[in-house]
Amino acid sequence: MSNQLELKNQQLFKKTFTKLFLNYNGIRAINMANSTSVIFLIFSLFCLANATPLPAYVFPTHLAITPQAGRPGTIFVITATTLPASRTPISVNATLTPQTTTPTTYVTQLYDTGFPPDGGFRNGVYTGIWDSTNARQDVYNISICFSRTNCASSELILSNLQDCKELIPQYNNLNKRRINVVLAFVNYNNSGKQVEPPNEYARALIEKNNYSLLSVEPFRSNRDKFNFWYVPINLIAPPRQVADIHFENITTPLIKLASNCVVPNKQIIGLIEEEFRQNAVRTVGNGIAKTSTSPDYYVNDYDSGINTMSQILVHEFGHSFGSLADEYIVYSNSTAGVLRYPEQFFNSSQIICQPNADNSGLTCNASREAQETCKNTARWHDGVGNSCGRDGVIDCASNESNGYLLNPAANLEGNCVLGGRYPNLFRSDFNNIMRFPYVERPEDAPRYSFGFQNQRTLCKRIVALTGSAGGICKQLCLNGCTANQRCVSGRCQNTNA
Repeated sequence: MSNQLELKNQQLFKKTFTKLFLNYNGIRAINMANSTSVIFLIFSLFCLANATPLPAYVFPTHLAITPQAGRPGTIFVITATTLPASRTPISVNATLTPQTTTPTTYVTQLYDTGFPPDGGFRNGVYTGIWDSTNARQDVYNISICFSRTNCASSELILSNLQDCKELIPQYNNLNKRRINVVLAFVNYNNSGKQVEPPNEYARALIEKNNYSLLSVEPFRSNRDKFNFWYVPINLIAPPRQVADIHFENITTPLIKLASNCVVPNKQIIGLIEEEFRQNAVRTVGNGIAKTSTSPDYYVNDYDSGINTMSQILVHEFGHSFGSLADEYIVYSNSTAGVLRYPEQFFNSSQIICQPNADNSGLTCNASREAQETCKNTARWHDGVGNSCGRDGVIDCASNESNGYLLNPAANLEGNCVLGGRYPNLFRSDFNNIMRFPYVERPEDAPRYSFGFQNQRTLCKRIVALTGSAGGICKQLCLNGCTANQRCVSGRCQNTNA
């Protein structure tokens, strides 16, 4: 038996040794620069042939890339960590595939030979390198598989960022898993009325006023989950055609302009000096918010114009980033069939609608039973009564004026309010940024919020793209509470507690 084992080990040694020395990429991957490395490799393989048996199964647990981002020509170190096992091979292939350019797959080998930085011979840490000298700029998906079911993945960024600049100096970090917001300019200052360079104007919309993106939750307490970039190119586009009310013709050029920023988790904001109905779209991999920078929006002065544009940008970003729908009534002449936005709206057969006498739309009424059913079973049932007064209790009644409640905070109290997108749908509060974002008086600022349920949706989006969310997201019971429970200070509590 011992002779058979010795023969088997010798065969394994010979087979692995020959494979490594005939594979040029393998030699590069373990950085064999001199004869000392060769001797060490032979010694490692000899140890492998005589190693103590390990458990049979392999479980990839982590894939790390150092650095996470670099310019073309960067040498990236790829490290895969597994639980060591007897069936663990001495090497494993790492496959790198670009996300957007014409697929050119790269393969490099990772080895568990004891060479730094894997930390030890046959310990389940595999290390290799990828020389990106001839690769195209892109975000690359990296994957390794020990079997069809045991795989791990990550990504790296290959970009010189020549035409992609930091919007907020010393703020971005490509080595962390973040959402990358790219601002691009179209026809900027065609009017000659702008008073700031485009990047300073964009920065004002993102962080420099009380209504900017980073002033509103959940972005304010999760700003470390975002990078902000701008493209220092002003795209000169032809005027919008009258029939193109949403300026759809600019969407493709805008995506191309933003492609100068080769970053993952990209969200595009187009700042377009043109009058059009501002809007947002979701495409594969990107969210695109299109907002107008027309000076005609500066009704009173520059500051008020910046405030207004910030409020519109935040509303459109709610669409493009969070897939949130408008909560004002868009389709006044019809009722909802298939409920497309169950996170935001609730439907009931007990809501009765009748056409108005002047054909201006539908007037709908809900029975008390319909409203109670909504409060108990809608996706936001655990937030009913939150955001004003005591959590879980509807205690902020207020009179209405011009579409708002006079008590600013009462606009955000969790409830079931009839009319949202369609006249026969319940929404989760009286008014939030996705209904009417405009705030003109500082004393009305407390109602400038996405509201409990929409904040929760945005938080879940942050988690999906970055792996975690902090700040206010920890107070929103992101997974929801069961029936007869309320979300109170971030915890689900029984209503009879």
